[in-house]
Amino acid sequence: RSIYHNDKIIEEYVDEAISKVDAQAIRDAKLKVVVDCGSGAGCYTAPYLIRKLGCEVTTLNSQAHGFFPGRDPEPIEENLQELISVVKELNADIGLAHDGDADRTICIDEKGNFVLGDKTFTLVEKQMLKENDGGIIVTTVATSQAIYDVAEEFNGEVIATAVGDLLVARKLKDEDGLFGGEENGGLIFPDFVYGRDAVMTVAKI
Repeated sequence: RSIYHNDKIIEEYVDEAISKVDAQAIRDAKLKVVVDCGSGAGCYTAPYLIRKLGCEVTTLNSQAHGFFPGRDPEPIEENLQELISVVKELNADIGLAHDGDADRTICIDEKGNFVLGDKTFTLVEKQMLKENDGGIIVTTVATSQAIYDVAEEFNGEVIATAVGDLLVARKLKDEDGLFGGEENGGLIFPDFVYGRDAVMTVAKI
């Protein structure tokens, strides 16, 4: 048996995500971003990714801590009040929040409004379909009509599964899908990882 050791794995992971977006366009936009990692796994990726993309970053709850002292890790509106007020206070362009294991991403817009995950989904879906001139989108039956509307407009086809990110990932693999995910901010990019991935989600947003 052998053990594989790579102490640069997080750096490689972040750099690979950056290679899949128009990093120069993001740098040129000079965005002001507030990120709340909720003391979870996102502490090791999100602030570094956003800084590497040339954004001005303000971090909240970005020291990893297993007891989540800063806020409840569930990224619902009532738990993100600090993020919302800091976005307003700093006139930031966007606020981003992760859950504990950093596979979900929730956004706060430039006015401090909490943005539901299905709206983020449609934003990324539209970008993915435009970049790839259409494709198969996979989501669950719990997602809103907006995803179907965007697909219709940009040459996409939507396949619905039962609820569960593993079911979405499996269907993406079986159908050679372009993009998928759930309405809770968990997005899946098959050419990156067959699972909900917040690094790729943040880079795309």
